[in-house]
Amino acid sequence: DALTLAAAGIRDGTMLSLVTYMRSKLFVNAGIDNRIWYRYGPPNLDGFYDVECLNHDRPVYKREGLGDARYIYYWNDEKDFASDGWWIGPEVGGEHNWMRSLDIGVGTYPPEFGWEVLVDAAVEPAFAVLQTDAL
Repeated sequence: DALTLAAAGIRDGTMLSLVTYMRSKLFVNAGIDNRIWYRYGPPNLDGFYDVECLNHDRPVYKREGLGDARYIYYWNDEKDFASDGWWIGPEVGGEHNWMRSLDIGVGTYPPEFGWEVLVDAAVEPAFAVLQTDAL
């Protein structure tokens, strides 16, 4: 509630948004065939993702558990509109990414389907990013 947030020192809209997003969690069912492996090795994108922070006023999700970091994040570049949209990669804003949403700039959360494998620019129909309740 507002009293708890004020006691925690959270007063501006950004932090309130982050607190709201913290209740969301994603589950990724990759279902990717071997073509993504040829260039970068197996990315292992399956699993649950929790909100870590905000980027361009949208949540950044980090995969739970051990192993290399995996992020789902939104990127907005006023100088390069072609890079706007949802991305999946080993770091936020990096040049090395595995997937990109074809639904550029829609909604506050990443879309469930329509993710493009960047190795060959083909949509992976079995790949799903599903929003679920925080556990």
